[in-house]
Parts: sequence; C-alpha cells; structure tokens
Amino acid sequence: MRATYLIAALALMLCGGPEFAQGAQGHRGGVVSNRRSPEQEKTPVDEFERMSPEQQEKALAKLPPERRKKVEAQLAKLRSLPPEQRAALRQTYNRLSEFPPERQQQLRKALQKFGSQPADRQEAIRQELRQLSGLSAEDRAVRLKSPEFRSTFNHGEQQIVRDMADLLPAR
Repeated sequence: MRATYLIAALALMLCGGPEFAQGAQGHRGGVVSNRRSPEQEKTPVDEFERMSPEQQEKALAKLPPERRKKVEAQLAKLRSLPPEQRAALRQTYNRLSEFPPERQQQLRKALQKFGSQPADRQEAIRQELRQLSGLSAEDRAVRLKSPEFRSTFNHGEQQIVRDMADLLPAR
C-alpha cells in the first residue's frame, strides 16, 4: 500500500495527468507548520528513489500497464531534470502538503483539469503562472482581477490559474 501511495504522490508531484493525481494523499496529518524537519522535506519520490530496484519493480508491477508506462515516463522525465528544477518540484510538493486535506483535493482537481487542457492552453496557463510567481500577493490579486486576464482565459482556465497560484512561492 505504501508503494502505491508513493507512486501516486510521485505523479502528483510531477503534475501528471488526471489518472495520477487521484490517489495521492500529501497531507501528513498533525499540526501544519511552516517549519519542516528534514524528514518532512523528503517527498514520496525521494522515498521511491531510495527503494531497491526490486522494491521499485514490485511497486510498479501493481499498476495497470498503461498507468505504469506513464509513471515510468514521468520518472524518466524527473530524473532528466536539472537539480534546480527537481528542487522546485520538491518545494511545490511540500507546499501542497501544508494545505488542509480539503484544499489539497481542490488543488488536485485543478491539476487534473490542467492536465486535460489542450497543449496550447496548458502552455498559456504555465506562462501565466510564471508571470504570477514573480508578483507579490497583492499584485497577483490585481492581475487575477484584470480585464486582460479575464479576456485571455475562459472561466475554467481562470479557475485553474487561481487554484494553482496557491502553489506558487510567496513573494
């Protein structure tokens, strides 16, 4: 069961498609704190990577063939990323795990909706999130209420951006 959780969380961390995000349970329980111990800095991906090849194979073998292929592709993609990008993904995962379970579920749904968008709209959303990541909370709020934002994105896309903006680092 733990291995299945690790793989689901891996997919969530990588912002994979809808089939991946559903099972991840990022909330660690207990009191949420902005200070994290070294154990809390470890993501499920880190745990998966520390498994022996045999343990990894056993965990992957529990998945349906199509899902396994996608997870393996995501793992390969993650492993090919530069250290800075891997660190950014780890920070995103850790930020997600700080939210209450209800909010985490809302964010997972936003990630699912994002994954179901056409490639060109995903890129537009990514660009918007990059722009928002450089803004203060006040400036983000102004941007999200602007006529330009509303004319660039349809209602569903606007909601995805609003929800996913919570995962951006605070400025």
